[in-house]
Amino acid sequence: ELVFVSCRSQNNVLLPAKLQCPNLQCAAKSTMSHDATLAVPLAVVTLASQRRRHASRCAKRRLRKFIRAVGESDEREEQNPLQWALSVVSGLLGSFMASSRESDPETSGEEAANALVQQLGSSPIDAQQGVPIYALGTYPACTEASNLRRLDRHFTVVTTAALPWSTGPSINPLLRALYLAKRGHPVVLLMPWIERDDQDRLFTGKERFDTCGEQGQWILKWCKERASLDVKKLPLELRWYPASYVEAVRSIFPKGDCSQELADSPKDVLILEEPEHLCWYHNGQRWSELFRHVVGVVHTNYQVYLENMNYEGLLDFDSIRDSLFSTFTSMVCSAYCDVTIKLSSAGIALPNEVKCNVHGVRQEFMDIGRRSSQRRRKAAEDHSSVYFIGKAVMPKGWAELIELVQTVPKSDELGKLHIEAYGSGPDADEIEQRIAELKQKQDAMQPSLIFFPGIDHADKRFENYKVLINPSTTEMLCTVTAEALAMGKRVVIPDHPSNLFFKKNFEDRCSFFASG
Repeated sequence: ELVFVSCRSQNNVLLPAKLQCPNLQCAAKSTMSHDATLAVPLAVVTLASQRRRHASRCAKRRLRKFIRAVGESDEREEQNPLQWALSVVSGLLGSFMASSRESDPETSGEEAANALVQQLGSSPIDAQQGVPIYALGTYPACTEASNLRRLDRHFTVVTTAALPWSTGPSINPLLRALYLAKRGHPVVLLMPWIERDDQDRLFTGKERFDTCGEQGQWILKWCKERASLDVKKLPLELRWYPASYVEAVRSIFPKGDCSQELADSPKDVLILEEPEHLCWYHNGQRWSELFRHVVGVVHTNYQVYLENMNYEGLLDFDSIRDSLFSTFTSMVCSAYCDVTIKLSSAGIALPNEVKCNVHGVRQEFMDIGRRSSQRRRKAAEDHSSVYFIGKAVMPKGWAELIELVQTVPKSDELGKLHIEAYGSGPDADEIEQRIAELKQKQDAMQPSLIFFPGIDHADKRFENYKVLINPSTTEMLCTVTAEALAMGKRVVIPDHPSNLFFKKNFEDRCSFFASG
């Protein structure tokens, strides 16, 4: 369970202040004029100790003992003398800057703003002044705006995809909204509405809708059948914003300011699913000004995703493309999010980021795992099929899968292997054509690759498979892999930062190969 504790600073940025994780703690420091006993620069404590002990070596030892006594981490790195001296100097500068601000007539009459202090296994740092800070007591309690445990909080979830397009940003935000509503929180889920032409490109199966209401009813039915939850009995409201599919990036983007669809909705806690995606072209009011607390959840490693799009011109150069992407992504996450959650360490570093897997899987997959384990034991020992399932977009692992089948060593055993791949989406025709070309060139001693239209991962035909192969590295953490593990399968995946969660927690059922 994850708790975000934060304080808003003058520049409207909010850092996570406390997580249930031993190597990540954060605290908020009031300015000197507000509460001088809450936090004091290192230099003040050091000079006081020096006067008492008359020796800098003893003062350092006493200071470390004092810091441990008030709750500093035992795993703190030992500072070398140079680092310690720099801390003293920066502390003195911090004291001078704080005193200067306190005496400034333009700010003396204003309410004291909170500075941000973040501790990542080392000295806490004043985010506004960049100087080390040591607390003289317990770290401040959770601020009212960032305490997400309170049952009276209202949640708004905005995402970039909606069922029946079966993709992570359509399923995980829906499950998150259902979970929050089941706990008793009022929730508004804002999803993109796309026209029939775009539906034909993206939606799995035959479902097509002329109105938002029709699609909403289909989603309510899905929740009841797949998640065993009756949305009509939950405080969950579905809303829509006009959007369109953009072929150049194989993604859905808002047509205008989607915040207008929330004009009459409470502005409490906002969860932006794929915040960089939602905000690259956002032309409305800043989300962090509209809502009391904004959390962004990053789903996609767009740096890798865009690398596989085969752009021409300037964007064909990695350095230019990555620089533009990093700049604009960091800018919008800093401007619009108080906390940015990365599901893994993959991708670029983001402002105010927290690395934590906040996704899960439906109970349905756990039930399938229990039900199918006995069935798989009864299956023939020579069952030699493995499978892959994913959105039929080339960067989502399909190019890597085709290349992997081409380059795998030849052997009699591998020649008996069948890889059955399922997917629907805008690149389905291209994928099918490349697989057909692959078959013509293949040797009989290489695995065969067979393409099928996409279906739900919980479909009964997947219960007999024992192994999932998933070469994709464009997700921050792949939901398909998590679902396969929940069903009791083995997975073959790249040794990549996006798969570190699985490596740490399911090593006995994961086989890794070198990515790239």
